[in-house]
Amino acid sequence: MRALSFGKLVLATIALAGLLLLSPPVAAANSITVDLLNGSLTGISQGTVVGNVKFNQTGANAVQVTITMNSGYGIFVGGNGGDIAFNSSTALTGSDISGLSFGSFRTKVGNFADLGPFTDDIKGPSFGKSINGVSTLTFTVTANNLKISNLAGAFAIHACVFSGGGCGNITGFVGNKIPSSVVPEPGTITLLGTGLAGLAGLVRRRLRG
Repeated sequence: MRALSFGKLVLATIALAGLLLLSPPVAAANSITVDLLNGSLTGISQGTVVGNVKFNQTGANAVQVTITMNSGYGIFVGGNGGDIAFNSSTALTGSDISGLSFGSFRTKVGNFADLGPFTDDIKGPSFGKSINGVSTLTFTVTANNLKISNLAGAFAIHACVFSGGGCGNITGFVGNKIPSSVVPEPGTITLLGTGLAGLAGLVRRRLRG
């Protein structure tokens, strides 16, 4: 009888865990990473993954954005060139962007390579140097009660194909859609499934004993 009670308890636990797994997430994620897909780099197939962008909630009012390009690709920066376009449900100004030098901050910027539309654009991102291509770039957006979900929607950057250590003649826009929420990662689902299967096996052994 005790073994049966144990089995019922564990089976109920498994069933509850399954229901929780199937339920949509309700809490905001602390971090989201999204692939950057080619939009208008000539000679590169449209939709090719050329890098990624990571949004990390670093405080109650701050979201850190890190752009990392794959080998052979770069972020077009320096001078008056380059754009980092995104959407925000919170009204932003240039003073809300830190960790990055840039020429200007624009709002209601429209579209780039059919990757938008966008509400905000960091124009001419740079590091205060005369360089025209980097493989990674990080900046922080700060506003009252800003969350990653406030930055959901289209995201795009002016990118390039590297040549000779910097941007070559091929430049264009790459981007993707930033989700407002996160679903469980495949690795998390697999891990949970493995654990539940092991627990079910333990129940069967207890019941047979």
